[in-house]
Amino acid sequence: MLLARTANKELRALVYVVATILATALGSPSMAELNESHPPLATPRPKQWEQTAGRFALGPTTPIRASRADARTEGRLLAELLATATGLNLALTDAMPEPVGVGAVNLSLVSELAGIPAMGEKDEGYRIRIAPDGVWLEARTSAGLYYAGQTLVDLLVPEGEGYSLPAGTLSDWPDFTWRGLWPASGSRSW
Repeated sequence: MLLARTANKELRALVYVVATILATALGSPSMAELNESHPPLATPRPKQWEQTAGRFALGPTTPIRASRADARTEGRLLAELLATATGLNLALTDAMPEPVGVGAVNLSLVSELAGIPAMGEKDEGYRIRIAPDGVWLEARTSAGLYYAGQTLVDLLVPEGEGYSLPAGTLSDWPDFTWRGLWPASGSRSW
């Protein structure tokens, strides 16, 4: 019996080595290549995604810019989230260079987002535009900016010493104005 277990372990190790060699020889795609050919993976899945060419490089010198004072709170939260997720300590500033927003992650509270339904007080819809020269997060409310920041972190792909984001436009909004939890009342804990 012991001999059979040892042979089984050796066979599994051999299969693993052969599979690794074949994957290397056949050229498996990088994470960046996978993200170029497929919609981004984010939770929950975004309602709309339109891919464009290129990637935005997020590195230690990339600033986060907030267009208004009420967007700065979400900018601080995004900086903390990015520091936790990536180790990058990005500076938050309200100075907008010319041309506006180039080379930065920009947060803007706007009055209108075309194609995204307004949900009243609990409006959490947002749009993220990613181009090789900048990222723009737009929402009608602070809650929308918060969720845009969460999705932005989901889109990050490690690349060299920093991270990158696939270029495109992502729009998302909740289906309902409330969030809830339905506990499984039929299960027993004893």
